[in-house]
Amino acid sequence: MGIQRSGIKLLVSKIGSSLVGFIGLSYFSKLSGGSILGPFFLIQAGLAITAIPADLGIRSAVEKRISEGQDPGVVLSSGILLKVILLCATGLVVFFFRSYINSYLGGSFWHIFFLGLVLQEVALLFIGVLRGELRVGDTALMSFIRNTSWVIFGYLLYTLGIEYNAPIIGLLIGFVLISIIGLLKISTSFSSPSWAQMQSLVDFGKYDALSKVSWQVFSWLDILVIGYFLSSVHVAAYEVSWRITAVTTLLATVISTTIFPHVSSLSSAEREQRIEDIVKKSLIPSFLIVIPSLFGILVIGPEILTIAFSDQFIFAKNALVILMILRIAQSAHSIFSRSLSALNHPELVTKSSVITAVINVCLNIVLVPLYGLAGAASATAVSYSINSIIQYKYLSQYISVHIPIKIAAWSLIASGIMFLSISYVHTLITIDSLVKLVLIICVGVLSYFLSILFSSRVRSEIRFVVKSVKN
Repeated sequence: MGIQRSGIKLLVSKIGSSLVGFIGLSYFSKLSGGSILGPFFLIQAGLAITAIPADLGIRSAVEKRISEGQDPGVVLSSGILLKVILLCATGLVVFFFRSYINSYLGGSFWHIFFLGLVLQEVALLFIGVLRGELRVGDTALMSFIRNTSWVIFGYLLYTLGIEYNAPIIGLLIGFVLISIIGLLKISTSFSSPSWAQMQSLVDFGKYDALSKVSWQVFSWLDILVIGYFLSSVHVAAYEVSWRITAVTTLLATVISTTIFPHVSSLSSAEREQRIEDIVKKSLIPSFLIVIPSLFGILVIGPEILTIAFSDQFIFAKNALVILMILRIAQSAHSIFSRSLSALNHPELVTKSSVITAVINVCLNIVLVPLYGLAGAASATAVSYSINSIIQYKYLSQYISVHIPIKIAAWSLIASGIMFLSISYVHTLITIDSLVKLVLIICVGVLSYFLSILFSSRVRSEIRFVVKSVKN
């Protein structure tokens, strides 16, 4: 399956899962504020952080080695053996600290927590194998289930009377479904593990694991710190803000996920010019979406939080703006980091990630008690931006990285026009319902795209994408 077709399938999946996810966030937010979502987000954050020692980069190493054409059966079996060892070791640590885990999460959750960790790692391993087989498009359904199971099954369980733990149990059901689908879809057969292959996986994984520390720190550490210093309502409000802004980076995430296996095979054949072209084309559509989203949030951010979710979340409006600024750096970072790994330089991703992860930890611990949610957002935004700059410098050492400055400039101009148009509409109507909120969003989208299409360069890039998909 071609890069563009795989990307389109994954993008549709992510758009669909984001829509379902927002419906779930809105439902549970209006239902209970942060009393249900707060603990659920804390468990998700804990699973993400605990997955670091439970994986140590093995999933990514399996994906990498399979995509390179190495004996896939031996790679998979060696990876599974390593995963079993790591999960057993992590399980012992979870058991030993079970009282602390229960105290932090506010209930007897340690056994559910460890079960979730095992199911999560099995599910994600199968997704990695399919990516390594260059079948990224086939992971679309699995990604959809992963991102929506807590909503769909959580809602069903809630209506059956299982209220407090409903989203958590729904998440675990989703992991089980993904594992079953993955087992049926992969074409790689199981074989005997190889000591040499296990060493190869560890050699690659040790760098990827450290880079994952940075990613998980950027994604979840702020939630854990907020959960320690503030309340579950603060946790829910911040994570809702995070997910609102995350929608704008869907395209960048899909692109980086899709090009990684293909760039990996290209780099082995030393086709650097082709890699440069992929990276450049990947940056363009990302910027075209992220930049106008920031301008839109400046105008209607408070209404999005209160009307679509809960009146309790209005105090997160400043954090929402800061997180939106962060997404500009993330849209480039996701492509830079994956390309460096694909070019067999995970040590450089690791180096920058470790440095900025330490910065992020320190800033969060200092700023959250002082400034609350805005402090958490600022800490993550600053460290993420530093990481993006460092990785850009590293990638430039191996290929010519062309930042689409002219297209970014056009996007800024069109975003300014959009900002003025929705600000004017905002003065004419009071946004007090979901219908009016959707209406003003549509006005902004329409004014932006009508403005951006005045650029012949942008029109050319859109035609290129459409043509690629058709072919």
